[in-house]
Amino acid sequence: MQKIILTLLLLCIGYVLWSQLKVTSPEPDVIPDSRKTLFYGYDNLVTITTGDRKDLTVSVKNGRIKKADMPGKFYVWPNDYSTDTVTIILTSKNFKKQIEYRVLSLPDPEVDYAGQTNEDGVITNFRLTRGIRIRYERNDLFREFKIDSFTITFKDSVSEVKHKNLGSAWDIQTNSLIQNSRHGTLVIISEIFVSMNGIKRELFSMPKVSWIK
Repeated sequence: MQKIILTLLLLCIGYVLWSQLKVTSPEPDVIPDSRKTLFYGYDNLVTITTGDRKDLTVSVKNGRIKKADMPGKFYVWPNDYSTDTVTIILTSKNFKKQIEYRVLSLPDPEVDYAGQTNEDGVITNFRLTRGIRIRYERNDLFREFKIDSFTITFKDSVSEVKHKNLGSAWDIQTNSLIQNSRHGTLVIISEIFVSMNGIKRELFSMPKVSWIK
C-alpha cells in the first residue's frame, strides 16, 4: 500500500513540474537562430511561430524571405549593403506584428597558409606551403567563403616582384617564385578577394607577412 501511495505521489509531482515547464504562446513571433542581427550576403535562418493563428501571412520590408526545408524555418536576405534594417511583418485577421532587425556585413574570415605547422600553429617551411585557406573559429558563423584571388609580393634587398594569384592554391608562377627566392625574402599576401553566395568582397584585414628562410 505504501509503495502504491509513493508511486502516485511521484506521478503527481512529475505532472506538476511538467505543467510548469510547458509554455505556449498564442501570439505569432519571430525567433532569430542564435543572434539578433541579420547579415548581408548570408543565409539568415529564423524561426517563425504561428501561435494560434491559422491564416498568418509573412512579409519582409527591405529584404527577401523564403521558406526553408525545416518546419517553421525561413531564410531572410537583406536587399543590399545600404540596408540598415530589415522588418519582418506578421499579419492575420485583427493582428499585425512587425519585428525589426539590424543588418551588418559579415565579419572578415581569418586567412592562414595551407601547409605543415608546428604545435604553435606556425608554418615550419614556407617553401612547402600549398597556398592560403580560410580559417574558421569554433564559434564562427557557418560560412563557406571561396578564395577567388590574392596578390603575393616577394621582396628582398635587390628586387620586388608582385603577382596576382587566382584561386587559393599557389599557381605555377607563385610556386616558381617561392622556390627560387633567396633566404630572407619577405612575402606579403594582400588584396584577398573572396566570394560567398555569388557575392564577391575584398578582405580588409592586415596583409599576411612571412619570411622565406
